[in-house]
Amino acid sequence: MDYQSRIIIGDEVYSFIKSNGITCILVTHDLDEGISMADKILILTKRPSRVKRMYKLEFDAKLTPLERRKSSSMSHYYKMVWSDLDVF
Repeated sequence: MDYQSRIIIGDEVYSFIKSNGITCILVTHDLDEGISMADKILILTKRPSRVKRMYKLEFDAKLTPLERRKSSSMSHYYKMVWSDLDVF
């Protein structure tokens, strides 16, 4: 699936989840996707996996994932989550 379609479908899935009061777990390695779709982010350690940190994301409730990507909070959350990853 191309990137634009994936973002549009993300908005539709998010809308469905919110309007039906469904709890959903999204497993992703795409920080933008995770932050734009989630209410909480869990960072796991390497094996054996344990929860290293949990972030509660506080965006305006009216924002869609696409709108969240454009908000000033997106960069702030991205930097926080990135700093917790064992990248190097």
